[in-house]
Amino acid sequence: MASPSDRHHAERPKPYEDENQPKPSPPPDGNHSSGSPPPPSTRQQDTAPNNYPHQPLPGYPPPVMGYPPPYPPPHGGGGGGGGYPYGTPPPHVGYYPTNNPNYYPSQVPPQRTSGFARGILAALIFLVVASCTISVIMYIVLRPQIPEFHVTAFSVTNFNISNSVPMGSWDANVTVDNKNQKLKAYFERIQSYVYYDDPRTFLSWSTEPAFSLERKTSGVIHAQMTTIDGEQPSSVALEEMDEERRKGTVVFGLGLGLMGTFKSGWWWTSHFGMRIYCDGLDVGFVGASGTGSLRGGNPRQCVVYV
Repeated sequence: MASPSDRHHAERPKPYEDENQPKPSPPPDGNHSSGSPPPPSTRQQDTAPNNYPHQPLPGYPPPVMGYPPPYPPPHGGGGGGGGYPYGTPPPHVGYYPTNNPNYYPSQVPPQRTSGFARGILAALIFLVVASCTISVIMYIVLRPQIPEFHVTAFSVTNFNISNSVPMGSWDANVTVDNKNQKLKAYFERIQSYVYYDDPRTFLSWSTEPAFSLERKTSGVIHAQMTTIDGEQPSSVALEEMDEERRKGTVVFGLGLGLMGTFKSGWWWTSHFGMRIYCDGLDVGFVGASGTGSLRGGNPRQCVVYV
């Protein structure tokens, strides 16, 4: 027999159901009593909105009565959404983060160059170009010519080879001819040296005073050199030199190194460096004495490298 509470619930109308509609008849088997509650209707579940599910999501507390359920977790897990349901909110229109390395301002202030600085730069460029142009033109017009060098006198005294060391004193006169018609030649830092067979191993050397030559004139470099310690020929060269000395003639070489300048008036100059080699200076000795002089007496032309 049904209790009064069951009878009260049975007499209560169902939601979403019209009272004027006929009630369903009991099942034919007669086991269902009029006091038992009817089966739950699925109409309410079908009409429930999808935004409010009846079952709470795993890990979240059930919704409080009278309040909507919380937002679902953001996609991709993680807690970096900052409280927003879909991750980081989009930036406002016109906002550009300053910590973005790829961000550049839309407007870059133009760099201002002083007109005075541009004028100085243009003037310097003009002066350099003008100087180079004038130098080239004057070089073509003046046509500098390399001076010529000739050995007019060459002699040696007290020459001998003792304990594989050559000894002696050399004296030389070198004539320098300035062939230029419009240029004056200045020679300075002059060094002279005597060598045998190889200019890299010299027997003696000395430094000569500077001098100058006017247009179409010539001058003489007088060099006096004595034996020095240090650079010496090889043992093979010493044997050949000693053999030539016994035969009466030893072939020496004279070298010169200098710095020079060509000038035209006070405004045009051209600097140069020269190395001069005078080979084939055969010195004849008389008897066993160590004194010898240049054979033939004719000037010997030198080779000039600029």
